[in-house]
Amino acid sequence: MILGRVTKPSGARRLQKATATPQRGRSQPGAAQAPNHTKAGVPVRRSREGYTLTELLIVVTMVGALTLFALPKFSGLVARNKLQAARDEITAAIATARASAVQKGRTATLRINNNRVWVTVVTDDAGTTMTVVPMKSMMTLYNVSVAASDSIIHFDMRGFANPRLGATGVFRLLGGAKRDSVCITAAGQIMPRGCSL
Repeated sequence: MILGRVTKPSGARRLQKATATPQRGRSQPGAAQAPNHTKAGVPVRRSREGYTLTELLIVVTMVGALTLFALPKFSGLVARNKLQAARDEITAAIATARASAVQKGRTATLRINNNRVWVTVVTDDAGTTMTVVPMKSMMTLYNVSVAASDSIIHFDMRGFANPRLGATGVFRLLGGAKRDSVCITAAGQIMPRGCSL
């Protein structure tokens, strides 16, 4: 009988080498690499799952700076929109007064007093009135003051101002630094945009 050395096949040696634990300082392929910090000679793994305080402060500072630049433009936009809404409200009240006078065949009255606007219409021969547009305060709703050349305007059953206005009726609106106006002709018709302020 021949005694000889028993050897492992070469493929098994390769498999054993591939599954061995990696040496210090080396990493396995596909594994996440952590910094090689040591504490008393033992490797320490640090995870980075959040933001540092410095990064958060930088982001907060940048957002604050952008807000600081955008705020004046935004407040100007808000004031302009409020002024436009008040102008539309007055225009709608004038149109409603004229339409109510024509529809009922009786006198409708537009009143503007102390930054408040409302419309009433006569409903019978006894002079009973009905509120068509309830009293709205332009100052409370839109922070806009209203000054009118004629504070009371009556519209007859044809939808014309009666008595006719002596001149163009102007409703001046003032909201902060912004100004606008609504104008009506002597007959009571709304003039297109662009009347004198």
